[in-house]
Amino acid sequence: MMNAADLPPGGVAGSPPDRVAAVSPYLRDDDELLRCAAARALGAAADARAAPALVEALMDEDPDLRVDAMAALVACARPQDAQAIRRSLMGDPVKEVKVFAVEALGRLADSASVPLFCALAKDRCSHDVAWEDEAGMWDDWLDVQLAVIRALGDMGVGEAIDTLLEARSDEMGQELDPEVFGALSKIPEGGVAALFGLLRDRNAKVRQRAFAALSKAVDGALAPLENVLIEDASPEVRCLAIDCLDPDSASVARLALRDPDAGVRRATLRALAPRRIDIARSALGDEDEEARAIALSAMVSGQRGGVETVRGGDLLANVQAWAETAGPVLAAAAVEALPRLGGAEAEPFLCSLAEDGDRPVTVRAAALQALAKTVGSKVIDTLRNAATDPVRQVRAAALGSLAGLANCDDADLAARAATGLADAMSGRLLDPETRLPQSTEAQETALGAPKTEGEGNGRRITITREGDIVPTEEADGAADNVIEGNFPQSTLSAVPHLAAKPHGSEEEARSPAPKQRGKARRRVAVDGPDDIGFDLRLIAVKVAADCPGEPIELALADLFDVKEGPLREAAFAALAQRAQTQPLSSALVAAAEKGLGDPDPVIRGHAARAVASRSDKAADLLSALLDDPDALVRATALEAVGSSKPEIVIGAFQDDSVLVRKAAMACLRHTGNPEALREGLGVCALHMRQDSLTEACKKSPDAERILLEMLAGPDLDLRQRQVVLEAFAST
Repeated sequence: MMNAADLPPGGVAGSPPDRVAAVSPYLRDDDELLRCAAARALGAAADARAAPALVEALMDEDPDLRVDAMAALVACARPQDAQAIRRSLMGDPVKEVKVFAVEALGRLADSASVPLFCALAKDRCSHDVAWEDEAGMWDDWLDVQLAVIRALGDMGVGEAIDTLLEARSDEMGQELDPEVFGALSKIPEGGVAALFGLLRDRNAKVRQRAFAALSKAVDGALAPLENVLIEDASPEVRCLAIDCLDPDSASVARLALRDPDAGVRRATLRALAPRRIDIARSALGDEDEEARAIALSAMVSGQRGGVETVRGGDLLANVQAWAETAGPVLAAAAVEALPRLGGAEAEPFLCSLAEDGDRPVTVRAAALQALAKTVGSKVIDTLRNAATDPVRQVRAAALGSLAGLANCDDADLAARAATGLADAMSGRLLDPETRLPQSTEAQETALGAPKTEGEGNGRRITITREGDIVPTEEADGAADNVIEGNFPQSTLSAVPHLAAKPHGSEEEARSPAPKQRGKARRRVAVDGPDDIGFDLRLIAVKVAADCPGEPIELALADLFDVKEGPLREAAFAALAQRAQTQPLSSALVAAAEKGLGDPDPVIRGHAARAVASRSDKAADLLSALLDDPDALVRATALEAVGSSKPEIVIGAFQDDSVLVRKAAMACLRHTGNPEALREGLGVCALHMRQDSLTEACKKSPDAERILLEMLAGPDLDLRQRQVVLEAFAST
């Protein structure tokens, strides 16, 4: 092994440490592991000055070093190194050396390597190239073949186009189209033209891949192919047209409204409907419910026009009808749109949906989430009732909405929401004396409309082919311009695709069944515990962690001594989270301090985080936990006291936990004490803590300087030097 005297001047104190100068000599060390670590460290530096030593290492007898050296040359090779790299490509039998050699030559754009690349794209060239698998197996060659195909594309080699196309006919049956097409897309002239020619291939997958490659070639490359794309027989190919279409193109309407494949219509609407409210409006008549749901969401949240463009009683009535009769996807989208379309008027209807146990769970959950946006007088009562529902998803949605309202600007509403959460946390929400009666008032009519549809009350409407929602009388005589069917204000039963179809039809099999009244469709919880009371409290604690309000603080304080372990842990986790975002009451601070002595390490960890953030006695209290059996507690304690006790931080680098060592390194960086950093790095090297050394190198230039000085000195043994080199290699 070399000694300190063998190191170059760049590694000696008195001049700024130089990684290349300090590390390069280790490429000639007697130890194979040290040589490989040095090669990787130089590769991470990506400094061209390291190239000569790495090229020399390509002749080493150790194949692992040759691989690492060639990989490093990918990042730092110079044009004058190309010949040596090409020699290794041909003469070194190790596959990994060859692959990295191709990558390095491609990065150098070495024109002298093009003939060899073209040959290797089609054949093993066994007469000129040495291979490790002398039996002639194709595995090693395939990896090299893929590498040269990518390199030819990166270099933009026009004369390689025919070779690349010929390589597609692989005798081993390998699928090379993705690599070949990707390479062709990077050759501006002939390669792009070749891809255009493949657009006429009979194989839909070939056309699809050619279109995909062209879309990445140059901006606007597919724009002239708009008509070709949308006429293709493959839905997958037609979908590729979406990204290259101008939002104002007439083709948008064709794909979004008239394409025979529902998937294409959905994809087009999802991408372009927010910028084409007119298209979204027309898509409300789509036979596919998911397409209608996408269109409706786009209309409500569109970038141009917004909700003001789509407000209207007729649309509102139809959205209500969808919420009542459509399948879960469209119904949920309709429910989500109601607050913006109906404002406060939507509250009674949303309350009825949320309270209806016969509704699909997704619809009820959407209604509960939407209620938080209406902020009406009955919202809190409905959310409180729904929070005790047998279905867990419904309970979670109700509690989430209460948490959102607890943070709203309306002080009275926020206080009522916080009280509801506190009652859920304490279990009082299930107490019959605190439960609120559910509304018994019928809510089956259109928003803002009479509750019964007597004569003259139900104005009939129609959606035109342009998507306009108009009274039926205005559409009379314009049959060619109207989607057949009338739309009553409170139901969409007259729409053709919702009307009765022959039993067992394909459309019926694909479409979600409309809502059926009665007990037959009663929804039950798919998952969740049998103990609703415990689960209710557990969810409430988690969602209320960041919510302000004295009721929540009091309810949280009551949970620190409960017998149920998971609930108690959740309470301390909420306490720790709360401490990061807002001040804590004296009672909560006291509870956190008491939790430091809890036998449960999880609770001690949460308590330590809270104490570190909010207790005036944090340093003294957490010092006692520096030797805690739990690593998370030790790390939290160290973060709190380390800045004032550097000697403790240095000792922490001997800890077996990476969490503790990471906290120690953060403390050293924050103190800015170079001597303490030097001592800490020395301990890490002594105890072989590569992860800590790597983190230090990544985040502190001073750490790299100190470690390079350590490499140049005599104090490290062989394995410690290897750990330092590996730390550099990982940066």
